[in-house]
Amino acid sequence: TVQLKISGYDVQFPFKPYASQLGVMSKVLKAADNGENALLESPTGSGKSLALLCSALAWQERWKSDRAKGRGGGSVKIDDDGWI
Repeated sequence: TVQLKISGYDVQFPFKPYASQLGVMSKVLKAADNGENALLESPTGSGKSLALLCSALAWQERWKSDRAKGRGGGSVKIDDDGWI
């Protein structure tokens, strides 16, 4: 496992990522921070799914940690059932 620092997040990745995967992870984290959608394109076989999952998990871990410490959830909205 490779430990990466992307946009201030600690992201765990199973191997050294391609440049395109770093770009996807950076955009996913930025969109999640801002509570926005993101449209991401990359060729077949470039590792989009893995990059998305790893960055989303890193964001979720930080979000849970911040909430537990009373720092709020940023611009992220939570519905009545507790879903992000």
